[in-house]
Amino acid sequence: MAYSGVATLGFIGTNGNKVFEKEDWTRIPVLTGQVINALDEASNLNSQLAGKTCKLITTCENMAKSDKLFGSVFNAGKFIKNNINPLIVASGVTKVALTKKEDREKAFITEGGMLCGMFSAEGFMKRNLDGYLAKITFLPKKILPIVKGVVFLSASLTGSSLGRKLGKEIANIWDVPLDPEARLAMESSRKNPDELSIKA
Repeated sequence: MAYSGVATLGFIGTNGNKVFEKEDWTRIPVLTGQVINALDEASNLNSQLAGKTCKLITTCENMAKSDKLFGSVFNAGKFIKNNINPLIVASGVTKVALTKKEDREKAFITEGGMLCGMFSAEGFMKRNLDGYLAKITFLPKKILPIVKGVVFLSASLTGSSLGRKLGKEIANIWDVPLDPEARLAMESSRKNPDELSIKA
């Protein structure tokens, strides 16, 4: 199994969890694209599954040529497959847009932190992971693609998690006033919200 295939299966799991467990419907196009990618990569394997997957893809391509409606759906699937990262960004933008107006700024910073963390981690791995693993001589070549996929997936998830946490921290202090007295008053109101409604 190819390096990207291992990571793709992991991303299907994490995005599937977001869609079905956390009900984050903005991730449906991302999940769809990753499933299509997984089928495409499975068709390149030297196995019985690859043969069946190739047959399925060929059948879909033939149907797309003969049926306009199915052709439109098939072409949309190809577009989704080739634009996973832009769709992840679009998912974040949609999530921010659907947030309450008063919370939108904080949501923007939090989602932006998550995306920056994820893309930074993935970019670093794409540039350096092969070089790091080449130095590990005791790993059998057969399991190297699996190790690469697991490490890449872990780095992506860790980067997005750290980015989200950092973004949330920045969002929490974003509207904190610089004036010490105003900041103290705001912190006091957060600790004792009921005191504001008490009349003398």
